[in-house]
Amino acid sequence: MSDDIRLKAALAYAGLGWPVFPVGDDKRPRIKDWENLASCDEATLRKWAGKWPGTNFGCALGRASLVVVDSDVDKMQKDGTMASGEKSLQALQAEQAASLPATFTVRTPSGGLHRYYRAANIGSKNAFRPGLDVKSGGGYVVIPDSVTARGRYQVINQAKIAPLPAWFKEAYNKPYQVRKRGTPPPPDVVPDTEEKLAAAHELLEAWPPVSEGERNTSLYKMARECCKAGVSEDAAWEVLLECADFVADLPEREAKATIHSAYADLSDFGENGEERAFAAVSTLANSDADAESQGEWNPVCGTFAQFLGKEPPPRPWLVQDLIPYTHQPIMIAGAPGASKSLLGAQLCREASLGRPFLNRETLQLKSLYITFEDSVDDLFHRAAHNSSRVNPENLKEQEPHFMYLGKEDFIFCYRSKQSGRLVEGPGYRKLFKWVTERGIRLVVGDHLSKFFPENENDRSMVNAFGSLLTRFCEEAKCLWLMLSHTNKAGLEYSGSSANAGIYRQVLLLTRDESGLYTLECKKSNHTKAGEKLHFVFDNWYCAPLADEDLSAMREQKEAAKEAEKAAKEEAREAARDDTITRIRQAMQPGEWY
Repeated sequence: MSDDIRLKAALAYAGLGWPVFPVGDDKRPRIKDWENLASCDEATLRKWAGKWPGTNFGCALGRASLVVVDSDVDKMQKDGTMASGEKSLQALQAEQAASLPATFTVRTPSGGLHRYYRAANIGSKNAFRPGLDVKSGGGYVVIPDSVTARGRYQVINQAKIAPLPAWFKEAYNKPYQVRKRGTPPPPDVVPDTEEKLAAAHELLEAWPPVSEGERNTSLYKMARECCKAGVSEDAAWEVLLECADFVADLPEREAKATIHSAYADLSDFGENGEERAFAAVSTLANSDADAESQGEWNPVCGTFAQFLGKEPPPRPWLVQDLIPYTHQPIMIAGAPGASKSLLGAQLCREASLGRPFLNRETLQLKSLYITFEDSVDDLFHRAAHNSSRVNPENLKEQEPHFMYLGKEDFIFCYRSKQSGRLVEGPGYRKLFKWVTERGIRLVVGDHLSKFFPENENDRSMVNAFGSLLTRFCEEAKCLWLMLSHTNKAGLEYSGSSANAGIYRQVLLLTRDESGLYTLECKKSNHTKAGEKLHFVFDNWYCAPLADEDLSAMREQKEAAKEAEKAAKEEAREAARDDTITRIRQAMQPGEWY
């Protein structure tokens, strides 16, 4: 029987002096101390192949004096954006006015590239640039001709492995000065206090789940957060072992090398702690005019005297004098069947088109309507009814996006099992990326229960959700209009009173027995409480009422009430007269009644 293609590749590269070791389909080493036990011995490699049939192999790069410049495709960053390793490499080469020479190159199953170079005494670094890793001492890559479920590691350039250029070594080492372990932190920070360790534990326990392909990157980011919390490098190793399960599965040497890289820059050590904050305040109190040029804290501040005698700038409105435009969440609450979805979709479309909403001018914005209940077919039928009034000019390019998530396993946020805290879910990050890539400035979410799965009466959970939603708005630079149910009385939003602090504005949508709908501002920092808009439901369209029509409708409503009142009074009189007649008929003459 001929050897498996994976074993053939391992034997071939071992013959070139590459120490190799077995790895699983998840690219994780199958043996401990892989860097020292990696071998070029044929018998050892065949023994491993017999123990794990069809296994792939990795190369301990540092022992072979190899360096791999590893560029990823569409790698998600901490801020939710996607990074291209190739673009980062191009930018680096432009900065240095130099380029990497052609060399032995492998395309990975995900579409990334492994460029092999020769150099000794080079350490590994994840995220050297966005989407760009450097693997050598303490690191490894899966060797060419390995095969996974996603595809094959395919050689695309058979060139001889080139030496790593001096300019790349210099650029590579520049941001991460070599330092000895135990380099002291900034003098104003006391490391590893009980409070700092507790803060690091809390942050790491709330960390989103880490996928197999993101372990090293996530470890680096976690270690950076420990550094900012004021936890020393040695203590960070212990904290990470306790809080992040995947760390124990990584080779210890590689994991510690990643943490060491994260602690290469101590300029922000303890920046999230009290000492740095107090130091900043102290600096401000003793600062002078060139504080900003010296990099010290210089917040936007002044005195109220600067406002005297000046006109304030105009306030931006999504809907003139009713809904302000701000990078914060707003709520519209209405009872089931109050046409919230129709109203929200119409506002989304008319804002995107720059058309008036209920006779109020709108700020034209690129918009997105998210629904879980109304299918694409439902949206199509509604649009067929009301598009002649919402978009009479048939302006296709200005129509908003819609997103139907009714069939998606969409998790915007969830309660961490480890910490019990509410943390962002995969749906948060996917939606953030989608919104920011398209420049969306208005999001209408239909409705709250689909984004917030926890108890709406749990004040701490509601506050945590508010923080997540507000952060989404601020970082994505958008207004989020959340649709929600009212309480049983139909008088206000359902859930904890903490909602009042989350939403910049709360509007209440009601409908009376005559079919008159009212959108009323119940709480706002900009709009007068009690401000109202009235409309009627007309063939899947929220039709605004002119003042005279509203007056006529109110007169009809009052007349109907008076007629109903008179009818009830007449009925009562008739019933009383009938009762008296019956009593008289039942009594004998001369008896009292």
